[in-house]
Amino acid sequence: MVVIAIAICALILIAGIGIHLRNLHVELEARSEEVESLQQQLELERRELHEVERDLHKLTRAVEHCPLSIVITNAKGEME
Repeated sequence: MVVIAIAICALILIAGIGIHLRNLHVELEARSEEVESLQQQLELERRELHEVERDLHKLTRAVEHCPLSIVITNAKGEME
């Protein structure tokens, strides 16, 4: 009788561990999808930053080679 009770307790414990493992697996999948989404967003932002840096470099070269004076102002026409 004691052996049967121990076996039942062990089965209940194993079932509980199985449920816990399944829950952890579901949570892990959700977090993995979130990480993948963040990686994709980071890659997109990295590409956008690269484009902005490239455009800034072009503008800098154009200003450096321009024989005219260049004045930078705000929207009100005030020098920055």
